[in-house]
Amino acid sequence: MKTVRNILFTVLMLAIAAVAFFYTKDTYLSLKYAAHRPIRDRSLLEKVLKKQTGDPRVNAILHGRDMEMAETLYLPGKTVLRLGALGWNTFFADILFIRARSYFLSHFFYDRRFPWLDAYFNAIQALDPFDARLYLWAAQVLKYGQNLDNRVILKANRFLKEGLKYFPNDPRLYKELGFNLYFEYHARDPVDRELMRIRAREYFTKAASLPGSHIDPNFVAQLYSEKKDDRLALYYALSKYFDASAYQRRQLLYRISRLKGDMAVNLKRFENHWKQVMPFVDVNLFAILNDKLRPPIGLLKYINTKGGR
Repeated sequence: MKTVRNILFTVLMLAIAAVAFFYTKDTYLSLKYAAHRPIRDRSLLEKVLKKQTGDPRVNAILHGRDMEMAETLYLPGKTVLRLGALGWNTFFADILFIRARSYFLSHFFYDRRFPWLDAYFNAIQALDPFDARLYLWAAQVLKYGQNLDNRVILKANRFLKEGLKYFPNDPRLYKELGFNLYFEYHARDPVDRELMRIRAREYFTKAASLPGSHIDPNFVAQLYSEKKDDRLALYYALSKYFDASAYQRRQLLYRISRLKGDMAVNLKRFENHWKQVMPFVDVNLFAILNDKLRPPIGLLKYINTKGGR
């Protein structure tokens, strides 16, 4: 009987706390006006972007003093979110993800301002950090419809690097990092540009080496060639040759022939020999098992010699 009374008392206290929470004035206002409020008035949008604070409507939007006009958001802290999920963290993270996408779309077709993107990202990550879609999505939508200055690019890369903490072998994250630094970043000077392109090349190389990558190895080899690093370009083209598609292999073979003609001849000779003798065996294993290799040596060393059939 005592146990039943304790349970009823606990439930009553929780109910009172919930009612007090939801009907507190500040919380009520936050929940009531936590709607997506994109700026549909073009003239007002221009004033907001230029921060012309002389207009009271602009002040309301920038500073949130008018609840009817300002967009507000209420999301509990990380600890409260985890406790409130009651173990259903993934479910509530998905619900917030849907809400975040709705928020993005509502602004994308109007003012393209996303001041609450960080809040959504942090809340979803707190509930379920093992969702690779979150990091790639946040990094990409941040760039849509905005002026792509270095602040936006580096912030997008921050989302991607957060994802690498949980998905260190996701080629999509490395590819996006490399793309941002190589194609989108605005360098301050030649030294800064060279540094960012070196980092981008490292990200592209890492992405291309991971399973599931869709990066053409010819692209990465070209990045090395552009920097007059023919040795690394040649090594990379050779190492990726047998993992590439038929079309990519033709391009790689042409690239190798331009860098070192005799090596391309030996490579094609070795490939034909492998297909004739043991096409069902991994090419690197075949290079070791081949009776012409005494003592066993690696594939790259083999095709650099005058051996083979």
